[in-house]
Amino acid sequence: MQKRSAKLKLTVKQKWQGTYFYKEIVGHIYPQISIQKVSKQIGYGIFAEKEIPPNTYVGEYTGLIRKRKLWEKLENCYLFEYDLDEWVISKFIIDAKNHGNHTRYINHSDTPNLEPLAVVVEGTLRIILYTTKKIAIGEQLCYDYGEGYWNRRIKLSC
Repeated sequence: MQKRSAKLKLTVKQKWQGTYFYKEIVGHIYPQISIQKVSKQIGYGIFAEKEIPPNTYVGEYTGLIRKRKLWEKLENCYLFEYDLDEWVISKFIIDAKNHGNHTRYINHSDTPNLEPLAVVVEGTLRIILYTTKKIAIGEQLCYDYGEGYWNRRIKLSC
């Protein structure tokens, strides 16, 4: 794994073309992590098996691409929307309930250690997650789901 600066300052090219994490994205290179049971209420979570440095690629949020309106009224905790613009509600979501990878088990936290990032890699929009600070061995990896996620849900945090 490549050493990264503790402060991530992406250029426009790095952000939108995914060049900063390109090798990790296309090579499916992840830090050593494990899926473990958190609690009956929360379910599973992702934990660091080794120390993970800041600005490390953790994975791409994957699943089936669906139109938002098809899933609005269903109970599904594994949805991630494409935020193409801060002022426009996305028409599409990524549904990871049945077809996602390990990132679907990353839980919410009000004090997250991961951040999602939308990047375009080889012409495809991807949602990736990377560490914003050093993660200790055994620490759970979490990101802030945002207020929109909690509109119809009870807030649970890792």
